[in-house]
Amino acid sequence: MNATPKQIAELAAYAMRVEQRKEETKAGNAYVNVPAAPSESTPVRQLGFTRIGEMTGIEATSWLIKPVPEANSLVEMFGDPEVGKSFMAIDMTCSVGTGTPWHGKRVKQGAVFYIAGEGMNNIRKRFHAWGVHHDVNLSDAPIFLSDRSAQLMSLDEADSVATTIGQMADAAGVMPALIVIDTLARNMGGDENSTADMSQFINAIDGALKHRFNACVLVIHHSGITDKNRGRGSTALKAGVDAEYQLTRGDDGVIRLTCLKMKDAAHPEPMAFTSRVIDLGVVDEDGDPVTSLALQSEEYEQREAPRYPRGDTQKLVYEAVKQRLIVSTDFGKGHSPGANVKSGVWAADSVRLQAASFC
Repeated sequence: MNATPKQIAELAAYAMRVEQRKEETKAGNAYVNVPAAPSESTPVRQLGFTRIGEMTGIEATSWLIKPVPEANSLVEMFGDPEVGKSFMAIDMTCSVGTGTPWHGKRVKQGAVFYIAGEGMNNIRKRFHAWGVHHDVNLSDAPIFLSDRSAQLMSLDEADSVATTIGQMADAAGVMPALIVIDTLARNMGGDENSTADMSQFINAIDGALKHRFNACVLVIHHSGITDKNRGRGSTALKAGVDAEYQLTRGDDGVIRLTCLKMKDAAHPEPMAFTSRVIDLGVVDEDGDPVTSLALQSEEYEQREAPRYPRGDTQKLVYEAVKQRLIVSTDFGKGHSPGANVKSGVWAADSVRLQAASFC
């Protein structure tokens, strides 16, 4: 008897909890408190092996958007607030749902299920803006938007969400190609800093969504608080995904998408975008036009990312120097370089004063 995706996820979560308890046990202790295993009624599949010489045929990579996310993959995309994460997710969603090339890249068309956590009215505006910008009617597109967030760390809820997606896909006669979770914080239902909780979340969506539908599951997440070059919370997320992308917005307003992890293929080239204001064709109570934004691709130009302090000593020096420069009456005079104090990073005649240099 084959195990269900939920049962597979339960076994994987159990194994993760066992390992975590072992790690937490101090060296020399003879007793390890192992959590209870799933019930005996849960079927356990026998482990099998195949001789490598008997494996024939190599399957080509199946891309959802070539060469960005693969089909049947778990992808994380993170960035700071207001950097454009939801706009990027909606941009990909509409391209996949309509079969429209994504900024010149080939797309595998399929149904998209968007699990939103907040701002339903604004999300609808963003979808409409995409349709206006690309002159594509979304009314018949197989794109489905949730009416609430989901607590996907719960194996029962993840299985319930999967059941709903399966029923709607069957009724529409389509197969889910992309499932968007926007954002992790709104749709997890646990502590994102906990390795155990994050691992259970990954196992749940991996089994209930990715493997059940052979779909790409795109998880939208926030940047770390001190380290902006990683997702917030437990590093189990990056370890568990197939691909990871960082989204940044520079002082020039350009949004940059950079691949930080691609498990089974070469990292695609980074991409650049700008946002364009779109008139939605309606007005508010004062007669002002209602607008939203849509992304348009631009030529990518490499920019040096500012480095920020990470250690406690670096942060102390960083804050001390910053305050001195802010109140200084001599900085920028005589032979001293001029200053552009913005976001805690100073540009001085092509010389950057960065906290990382105080190591």
